[in-house]
Amino acid sequence: MISIIVPVYKVEKYLDKCVLSLVSQTYRDIEIILVDDGSPDSCSVMCDEWAEKDARIKVVHRKNGGLSAARNSGLDKATGDYIAFVDSDDYVDENMFAHLFDAMQKHNADIGECAYIKVNENETDVKRKESEEVLAFSSEEAMEELMLERHMHQVVWNKLYKKEVIGTLRFKEGKINEDEFFTYRAVGNSKCVVSLYSELYFYVQHENSIMSSSYSVKRLDAIEALKERKEYMKEKFPKLYPLAQASYLGACLYAHQCLTRYSEADKDKTYRKELARAVRNEKIGREVYACMQGKTPIFMRMFKLLPDFTSVIRNKLGVGL
Repeated sequence: MISIIVPVYKVEKYLDKCVLSLVSQTYRDIEIILVDDGSPDSCSVMCDEWAEKDARIKVVHRKNGGLSAARNSGLDKATGDYIAFVDSDDYVDENMFAHLFDAMQKHNADIGECAYIKVNENETDVKRKESEEVLAFSSEEAMEELMLERHMHQVVWNKLYKKEVIGTLRFKEGKINEDEFFTYRAVGNSKCVVSLYSELYFYVQHENSIMSSSYSVKRLDAIEALKERKEYMKEKFPKLYPLAQASYLGACLYAHQCLTRYSEADKDKTYRKELARAVRNEKIGREVYACMQGKTPIFMRMFKLLPDFTSVIRNKLGVGL
């Protein structure tokens, strides 16, 4: 059985479309866990109404605690052999879980990922990529793909997990980059991961989403996640440590640049000083610079000496924007 965990908060406009896409799955042995995260609109009632319509739907009502806390509540409630996460303002293809499950069975994989497509919330005629091609990776190969954002992605909602690879792993609460803390650890617990070319998940774009708004220091959660990932790689996948370090350093450089551009988010330069100090304290070898793309090695060497000047120059040149 597959447990599909759906955190629900202020999505009354989108919830029905999301749940309909789940109850319509061609893979029938599922339980759908709707976690009402103290939503102040009609979502609570809508969840209960859906549970009355379909016996496979369970509802968890809880005080508002954020996305991570809601997902964790769903994990504690899940009884399936496989786990999936779907965001309540998105929707999925009716064959998504059948295709993921079949591919995982064929390759004896612990995690399956499908491609996703970004759609406008009012879009109806969506043209998407369909393919029978499936790639299989070892745990280390999948980790490299994940860090390169190539055939694996940080997001959790386009994946199917064997319950064992999650185990006691939970989402860090109070973070807006919660997937960054979770996904690599799940991949690290796996032996084989498959990636499907077909776009089976519809990621709905909203103008007022957190990640599309002007820069906020909350996004620095990602730096914390990448730092933890770097140390994790050093212990478990040492061959990938230079790539993990390069990714962390690049994120520090980019965050400093964004805070320079949107200086009102860091008026006293507290966060920029911390980022500059973090990069300055890292020993960067040739193998790390080799993992950086384009002119990043040049900017990184500049940043170590003149962080503020480097960010100003990158902003003027439009680098990374």
